[in-house]
Amino acid sequence: MILKSFSYIRNKGTKNEWAIKGSPTEESPLKLVDVNLIVGKNATGKTNTVSSLRILADLISGEKEPQQIIYNTGIYHASFDNQGIPIDYFLDVKGGVVIDERLTIDGQTLLDRKNKKLYYQGEKKYFSFQTDENVLAITRRDKVQQAYMEPLFLWGRNLSFYAFGSSLGKSTLMKDVTIATKEIFKPRETDKVSGILVKALKEFEELKSIVINDMSKIGYQLTDIKPSRLKFLPVNAYGILVKEKGLSDYTDQFEMSQGMFRALSLLIQLEYSLLSNVPSCILIDDIGEGLDYERSQDLINIIIEKTKSSHVQVIMTTNNRFIMNTIPLHYWHVINREGNKSIFYNRGNSNKTFEDFSMTGLNNFDFFATKFYVNGMEAFEK
Repeated sequence: MILKSFSYIRNKGTKNEWAIKGSPTEESPLKLVDVNLIVGKNATGKTNTVSSLRILADLISGEKEPQQIIYNTGIYHASFDNQGIPIDYFLDVKGGVVIDERLTIDGQTLLDRKNKKLYYQGEKKYFSFQTDENVLAITRRDKVQQAYMEPLFLWGRNLSFYAFGSSLGKSTLMKDVTIATKEIFKPRETDKVSGILVKALKEFEELKSIVINDMSKIGYQLTDIKPSRLKFLPVNAYGILVKEKGLSDYTDQFEMSQGMFRALSLLIQLEYSLLSNVPSCILIDDIGEGLDYERSQDLINIIIEKTKSSHVQVIMTTNNRFIMNTIPLHYWHVINREGNKSIFYNRGNSNKTFEDFSMTGLNNFDFFATKFYVNGMEAFEK
């Protein structure tokens, strides 16, 4: 299931209101495709945008209740394409209380919280319902009577968020390797990459060679990857070890550079998601942080090639000029902050501007730096 559009308003009507506006010319949601690169200056809303998606997924999957989230007053509206069937979900939360919640599938509203209507598939009719004010109805679904909610619930449960500027599990170890093979890892537990590697290698023998090949494409020449005991620690602890060409011994995850481990962690988890054939949405904030520009470029190219036209949707953010210069503009969503709104420019709403720029012969970063996406050819006349 692919997220096709998203809108969000936080703290509506207050001095701290912030909203996503998906078009510079009209009030519309942010429209997304299979592979998305959100670019913008600092404080324009890149991280806020992917974080709001992560929060929505946490709420839908029941990982968190409305009163547990940082911004517990917000309006979410998300539309999906589930193998050709449109799914529309609306959620209004104020002070941790669910004000409204609606689910519409293929044009039919099956959940209408305000009017206390819920469709029961077995009975083929609507019944009145009521649930706790701080609980989403979708998390209390009946898998038989409300099986139609399952795709949305699974989208929330399977969404994963990678803050590329963080450790991505570098400091997280295992006490026992055998336990990891039996554990059920949630996609959002991206810090448990060593355990995920254990499980992934047991389920998919080919994963090791695929990741080794991917790492070589970004300049890390490896001959082996394995979960093993870390011999330099005074206690029994297990993590990820790699064998690099030209070195006589293995390098454990503490010895790896932060950039190398971030790339390794992301590629292991991305490949596991692809091999598992589980439809999912992957959010990557500050992609390439800690890598030199060539490795950043190569890593993103790998991600794009692996995920386009797949069951995995990717939404990445960056403000790195080198990444912008190498990633094609048709993947771009440029944020321009105007007051309390983050306004998005992309090919869907500004196609002529994007086409005009392609005729200039300039590099992609100039499109961003000159604000061509706002002013068009006038950007060079000012």
